[in-house]
Amino acid sequence: MALILPAQGIADIRGSQGGTVYSRNRYGNYVRNRTIPVNPNTEKQQSVRAEFRWAANAWRDGLTDADRLSWETYASITPWTNKLGMLVYLSGQAMFMRSAIISVQAGLNLPADAPTTGGLPSVDTTLAASADISDQDVDITFDNTKDWAAAGGVMTIHQGIPHPSSIAFYGGPWIQIGQVLGNATPPTSPATKTLYWQTATGLKVPIRVRFYNPDGKLSNWQYTVASSVA
Repeated sequence: MALILPAQGIADIRGSQGGTVYSRNRYGNYVRNRTIPVNPNTEKQQSVRAEFRWAANAWRDGLTDADRLSWETYASITPWTNKLGMLVYLSGQAMFMRSAIISVQAGLNLPADAPTTGGLPSVDTTLAASADISDQDVDITFDNTKDWAAAGGVMTIHQGIPHPSSIAFYGGPWIQIGQVLGNATPPTSPATKTLYWQTATGLKVPIRVRFYNPDGKLSNWQYTVASSVA
């Protein structure tokens, strides 16, 4: 469904309607025909779908009424920015599911009780990355004083396909190449992870991370780019 920002005419529109897709890049708004994506039903796709089904069932059968109410309350005090840059509010179920899936993927406990304060984890202003051509790995520099670095938290790390520096925008695909678990003794920065897609001289490697705090808060994606060095 397309998201439309009403004005005199149409100020902005994102998403799809019928056979038409509306979006925007650095040159402005554009429209293209909608294509039906191929569904190869890979093992990874099956796994992700199973995780969503599990999280939906956990919301329905694994939580008490009080638990669900706590997530509804948290969602109501946590603004969310949509594709148009507008502040909206997710449902309690949506907030719970996004945190529950990450916690299970990391082998952590299900966050039955919602966070007691609003908002998402803060941005890590120290986040940086450097890719090593000879070892085909990447060093992720991070702030280990953040809340996620305590026991019960995790930082997940995803890599994009290396590409020339002349390409300014990268939209995917992404694949998870590792995680850093929080601990009573915070993890040491940087963290080194093996690249899934190999890099070479002159290429930059897109990296994105998310932070999951012990209280159940899950950040938005934070992006950085790793330069490839010998």
